[in-house]
Amino acid sequence: MKSLRIRKVSLGEKIKVVRKSRKLSLRKLAAIADMEHSHINLIEKGEVSPSIAVMEVLAEALDISLTDLYSVGLATLTDIENDIIRISKEKRVQLKITQSELSEKLGATKEFVSDIENGQLGICYGIRHLEAMARVFKCNLTDLLP
Repeated sequence: MKSLRIRKVSLGEKIKVVRKSRKLSLRKLAAIADMEHSHINLIEKGEVSPSIAVMEVLAEALDISLTDLYSVGLATLTDIENDIIRISKEKRVQLKITQSELSEKLGATKEFVSDIENGQLGICYGIRHLEAMARVFKCNLTDLLP
């Protein structure tokens, strides 16, 4: 039986992944947020805990809601995550389900499904969405795992 190891991702790691997904350097994000890049670097490394006010500024600079920034489980894409994304997309195509149809069945936006399939969100959609995909694809959750 296949297993999936879940690792807790720090808020700093989430910020870094979103920043990189937006193709922003530390200095560019710092300029947008009107903050010192060294302070953002310390947040990303987990060496300082940002206040809610700082998080609001960073979320706005990253063009993501504060709620989304806290709720996502972003991590740098690992081989297993890339495999899950590939397998999920292959399964959707094999079953002739469009991204729009899948997003409707998942209760998500088409952009969300597109971002997942393009590797922009990693496994931030979590186990709940994988389980929902498995139901849509009429397969076991483990069938989506490499």
